[in-house]
Amino acid sequence: MKTIVGEKDRKIVPRWRSFRASFGSFKREQIEPPITVSNSLQSNIEDWNRERSLWTALDVVGGAIVENRLDLAVDALHQVRIDPQTPPAALAMIDEHEWNHSDEEQFDLSVERRSREEIRASRIRLAEYPYDAIEWIELARSFTTLGLLEKAERCISVALTLAPADVFVLRSSSRFFIQQDDPERAQWILTKTPRTLKDPWLLSSEIAAASVAGRESPLLKFARRLEQGDFRNEDLTELRAALATAELDSGSFHHGKKLLRRSLKGANENSLAQIQWMDHTRLGNIIDTSMAKPPNENEAAAWRSFFEGRWDDSAAKSLEWFKDQPFSLNAGIFCSYVLADLAGLPEKALGILAIALKANADNPRLKNNLAFSLIQINKLDKAAEVLNSILKDSDSAEYSTLEATAGLLAFRKGFPDQGRLLYLSAIDRFQREGVLDQAGRAATFLALEEVRSRTPESPTAVKRAHELTKNNARKDVAMKLEELREAAEVWIGDTAE
Repeated sequence: MKTIVGEKDRKIVPRWRSFRASFGSFKREQIEPPITVSNSLQSNIEDWNRERSLWTALDVVGGAIVENRLDLAVDALHQVRIDPQTPPAALAMIDEHEWNHSDEEQFDLSVERRSREEIRASRIRLAEYPYDAIEWIELARSFTTLGLLEKAERCISVALTLAPADVFVLRSSSRFFIQQDDPERAQWILTKTPRTLKDPWLLSSEIAAASVAGRESPLLKFARRLEQGDFRNEDLTELRAALATAELDSGSFHHGKKLLRRSLKGANENSLAQIQWMDHTRLGNIIDTSMAKPPNENEAAAWRSFFEGRWDDSAAKSLEWFKDQPFSLNAGIFCSYVLADLAGLPEKALGILAIALKANADNPRLKNNLAFSLIQINKLDKAAEVLNSILKDSDSAEYSTLEATAGLLAFRKGFPDQGRLLYLSAIDRFQREGVLDQAGRAATFLALEEVRSRTPESPTAVKRAHELTKNNARKDVAMKLEELREAAEVWIGDTAE
C-alpha cells in the first residue's frame, strides 16, 4: 500500500534553495558565482532583469528550455504562466518540456548532472574565495542532493564558522539538520545566536525545528511580540504561519485562524502551503487563499489539486515541487504516491524515488513507495527484495504500511491466502493504533485484490472496505472505491456470461 504524508506531518520548515533563487531580503556582499550559460541566454536574462514584461520573459524561458536550464528562469516562468496574454502554444511547449524530462532515467541523470556541475562551479569559486560562507552552503546543498551527507555536513560546519549570524546560512543549516533527522541540533543552531530573537525569518525556523522535535519552542513569547513589530508582511508571513501552527496544535483555533489569515498578507509559497494545509486539515476549508499567487507555489498547488481529485494536475505540480527540493522527504513521498497510485505513472515514480533515496537512503516510507511502484510494473522479485530489507527494522506505524504492501505483493505473486493474512494484520494494527484512515485504505486495497483474484472472500472484503471508509471524504479513497465498484461489475458481468 502506498504511503502518503500524514495529516500532522507538515511543518513550515525553511526551504533550501540556491542563494540566487532565495529570498530577496537576504543580502550578499560577495561577487555572485558565474552562470555557465550561452551568451544568448545570458543576454535574455539581463533584458528580463531590466524590463520585466511578458515578451522578455518568453525570451528567457525559450532560451532556458533550449539549454535545459529552467532553474535559471524561475521568475520569468512564473510570469509566463500567470499572464493571460501568454500564447497557448508557449504554455504547451513548457508543459511538454517539463513532463518529458521527468522520465525515470533521464530525470535521474539530469538532477545528478546538474548537481555535479554545481559542485564543480562551487569548488572553482571557493578556490578563489575560500571565506565565502554562502558558497559553502551552496556546495552543501549539492552534496545533499547526491546523498553525500558527510561532505555536506563538513560544508555546513565551515559556513557556520565563517558566518555564524548570517540569516541564509543559519536557515539553510537548520534545514540540513532537519533533513538529517536531527531537529534538536537544527533548533540549537538557531537558539544560540542572539540574532534569532530579532529576526522573523530565524524565529519561524526555530519554532518549526522545535515542532519537528516534538516540543514547544521556548521563544514563542518573543515571536508573538516580533509578529506585531515593524516588518514587511513578506518578512512576517512564515513567522505568522509558524505561530498559527503552534496555536492550532495547542487547540487555540481562534488565534490560529487569525494568524493564518494575517500570514496570507505577503505570503510566499512555503507559508501558502502551510496555510492551505492547516486550513484543510484543521479548520475545514474556511480560508480563501485564491488571491495568493506567489512564485513557485508548486507544493500548495499540488496539494490543492490532490484535495480536489485532479490527479494529473497534482502529479505535474508535485513533480515541480520535487525538482525544486529534490532532497525533501515529503516531496519525494507525495510525488511518488500521486504518480504511481493516482496518475498511473509508476515508471515516473521510480525516477523520483531514485533521487529521493539518495538523500534519504534508509527511509522506510520511500522504500515502501519504491516496492509499491515496482509491484505496479510487475517487477515482483525486486519489490520483494526492497520489502525484505526494511520489514525487520521498522517501527509499528511503518510496519503496518509495509505489511499491507507485502500483502499486495503476495496477491500479485498468486498467493491470495498469504496476502489476505498480511492485509488483515495491517488493518487490525492500524485500528488498534487509531489510524482509521489508513485502515480504510488498506481494506479497500485488500478488497480490490480479492475481487481481481475472484476469491470467495470477495463479498466480505468489499463490505469491510465500505464499512471502514464510510466516514472518509478524501478523493483518493473515493477513487479507489470507484475502482473497486468497476472491478466488481466486471466480475459479475463475466459470471453472468
